[in-house]
Amino acid sequence: MPDPSTAGPARVTTTQKIRVFISYARTDMGFADAIVEVLEKHDIEVLIDRRDLPYGEEWKPELLDFVRRSDAVVFIVSPRSIASRWCGWEVEQVKAESKRLVPIVLEQVPTADLPSEIADVHLLPFTDTWNPARGPGEAFLAQVRTLVKVLLTNRSWIKDHTHLGELARRWDGTRAKDGAARAEVLLLRGDALAEAELWVSNRPREGPEPTDLHRAFLQESRKTEQARFEREREELNKREQRISLRTQQLVGAEARRAREAHRHPSAMRLVLAGEPSDAERARGIMPDPTRRAELAAAAMARQSG
Repeated sequence: MPDPSTAGPARVTTTQKIRVFISYARTDMGFADAIVEVLEKHDIEVLIDRRDLPYGEEWKPELLDFVRRSDAVVFIVSPRSIASRWCGWEVEQVKAESKRLVPIVLEQVPTADLPSEIADVHLLPFTDTWNPARGPGEAFLAQVRTLVKVLLTNRSWIKDHTHLGELARRWDGTRAKDGAARAEVLLLRGDALAEAELWVSNRPREGPEPTDLHRAFLQESRKTEQARFEREREELNKREQRISLRTQQLVGAEARRAREAHRHPSAMRLVLAGEPSDAERARGIMPDPTRRAELAAAAMARQSG
């Protein structure tokens, strides 16, 4: 979200594919695989876990990474997925990471049984489009095209959400492990920071909210950037003061040299003013000793002044 003036993490490259995580009950794998196949044909990268894992803490970091790396999560609604502890946990992570959630309905489930995170979102129906015996038909493919359109809506903004989330977690993890000073290098600066702040203010109406970590990351980046500006401005002021002082010293020295150059000829003219010319000397006119002494004293005073 850089050149040397915007030191810090690189900006988002929105030419990347949209990345989608599929959350589903393992008994609905046939339908999930059909969705994956068509999405990939539409140039969408899909993350899916096909293992039938027992519910346990040891698997959560890996599945959480899937959620975090995704730009959106497609949740396949069926009685099996709604009853699944794994699927319920994945929906909780989608909410915590503030990811775009797109529920698609394989089989109807009473609204009262749906988690609020799903019930409050528009559900895309696939109930009459899927026949496991015949495979994907035209109705199924048409709904997948609708799904693709939803997933690609505000694509650039959504990918920035994912990218900035990754940067924020890297910063937060380094700060927790090594301290704020070491983590400072991971904060945004310059144009990258300005673009990220603009990204927050330009959130589309249907876009997921930035997380608290997003906001903390940007706030700390701005705070650190402001402190850097203050340090640079203070150093610039000091440098200007040093230059001004040196300039004054050079000007003073030059003025003294000019005065010295003026004093010596003036003093010499005073001394010579009391001396007779060559013609006067030829006629035997000698200098007045008293006048010579007075002019010499005046010359010495001018030269020393």
